[in-house]
Amino acid sequence: MKITDNHNLPEALVKACLDGNERPERGIYRVTALADAPLIRYLQMTYWDELEQDVSELLWSAFGKIGHMLMEKHAPDNTYVEERVDLKKDGVIVTGKPDLVSLKSIDDWKFTSVWAILLGIKPVWKAQLNTYDFMYSEHGLANVDTLIIHAMLRDWQKGKRFEEGYPKIQYMRKQVEKWSREKQDDYISRRIELHKEAEKGVMIECTPEEKWQRPTTYAVMKKGNKRATKVCADLSTAESVAENIKGAEVVTRVGSNIRCDDYCIVSDVCPFNNAERKVA
Repeated sequence: MKITDNHNLPEALVKACLDGNERPERGIYRVTALADAPLIRYLQMTYWDELEQDVSELLWSAFGKIGHMLMEKHAPDNTYVEERVDLKKDGVIVTGKPDLVSLKSIDDWKFTSVWAILLGIKPVWKAQLNTYDFMYSEHGLANVDTLIIHAMLRDWQKGKRFEEGYPKIQYMRKQVEKWSREKQDDYISRRIELHKEAEKGVMIECTPEEKWQRPTTYAVMKKGNKRATKVCADLSTAESVAENIKGAEVVTRVGSNIRCDDYCIVSDVCPFNNAERKVA
């Protein structure tokens, strides 16, 4: 992969950003990649030498690594901290490093946005923690009761702390549902099968969730108001609502695939993304 530095960042920061930025290996799946889109991993593997990314796009990742280093340094005694564990399953290797494993829980530190946590625990986070739980159990290293997300909220605003539902401090603790061992096993097998199919060149389009899809909505706006009276998922409902409000109109808020448009490193070589561009 070609890495550019268009903003002349300090050398130490550049190296921190690039730490761990490696081409995926066939048949070896990191826990985070296993839970993510098979297509993205396949395209990274296939087009790695052609991909280009500016180091500035990796800054949040670097900040997260710094945070994890601090948590590792100050972790309690008698815990497994950032220790890699491998699982041989269905002809492949699943590998990962949970942030902290104790006798009672597996803990994962997330450096994320306020809204990412307020919208609920991301399914991929649940999957990652349950995968780690299964892997550690397979090795006889832990048999925990609780899976926990510790969210450090990077964009938290003190001025909003008294608003209903808004976090009071720049941290939230969320317990994640622990799946049955059968469900964990089934999930890992299904994800492995999807990734193995992708490695064969089977193009599996990313799901709306993997695209970070924001659907098109229809806002009923009353003349002179900045906020919508009601936001509807379909046009007909919005039009029905607007008919009963004097001076109201329907404004279409066009949806988008946020990850595809702004954050996906393989968007330029993605057949599905390029097809959408041609239609547009």
